[in-house]
Amino acid sequence: MTGAVYPSPRVEAHVRPGWIDIPLRVDATTDGFRLDRFLTARIRRLSRTRVQTIIANGQVRCPDRPEQTLRAASRMQAGQTVIVSRPAPVEPPVPRTASVLHHDAALLVIDKPAGLPVHPSARYHLHTLTALLREVFGAGHGWDMAHRLDRETSGVIVFGRRGGSATALKAARW
Repeated sequence: MTGAVYPSPRVEAHVRPGWIDIPLRVDATTDGFRLDRFLTARIRRLSRTRVQTIIANGQVRCPDRPEQTLRAASRMQAGQTVIVSRPAPVEPPVPRTASVLHHDAALLVIDKPAGLPVHPSARYHLHTLTALLREVFGAGHGWDMAHRLDRETSGVIVFGRRGGSATALKAARW
């Protein structure tokens, strides 16, 4: 796999072009909340009226209750996941490839080009290195970044396996 260039053409089935899905987990502190109150508590910048409009527009779904139509008054239960969909903003163009320098079961080393953001931000959501990893390896890929680089910086980024080599890499002194 060394020398490969990502991304591959594989894309997750739940990804909808032009939309960003935001998963929110219902915890014990919000157990029993109405859906509109739960979303208002989790996304504080939105008013309850705005949240109710988003729910009415069908931009909220619960994979744990696919047969039910969600309403503002729907009661949430601890452990459920609520997914809020929002229109994706237009993102500036960025390099969408990254060379793989090393890849084995415990370690992934990528040469990140300048201009490619590592993590989502207010301006970038889909055009990031983490989004590229999801496209190539799937949503639950298990790679954890040991460090990061600024968007403008090119260089090597090292990833380890979640629950394994990632812990040792993050603890190492760079």
